[in-house]
Amino acid sequence: MSLENETLPSLVSNLELQRSVNHTFSDFGINGLIGIMKRNRQWERGDMNMMVLLKNPAKKILLLVLHGNTEITSHQVNTSITFHIMEGEVTVHFPDESFNLKKGELLTRKEKTKFSIDSLKESAFLMTLNS
Repeated sequence: MSLENETLPSLVSNLELQRSVNHTFSDFGINGLIGIMKRNRQWERGDMNMMVLLKNPAKKILLLVLHGNTEITSHQVNTSITFHIMEGEVTVHFPDESFNLKKGELLTRKEKTKFSIDSLKESAFLMTLNS
């Protein structure tokens, strides 16, 4: 499914369909989704925006869009976690070290850990949690 040229009503309808049906394969136009998320009321109010792209017992994939100078406070994960930066720049803080990640970069942490995130400028990233 290409999302670049779809209208918002048809995109929402397609996303609702994908969420309601158990698919073995999903194709997302990430840049199109980011654009739609940035036109959302939540984003316009200054809040971060998050969309669940995949949720099953083995994996959860989230797309997050943050304004610049936004902090996601400390969270605990009991699985491995991966961050893939699609736009902007974020710093991911773990108890023992921090990583500054820019567009196109990927970071994986393979053990249970706490983390927090600071967006240094407007940013979008995928966060994958694996069982």
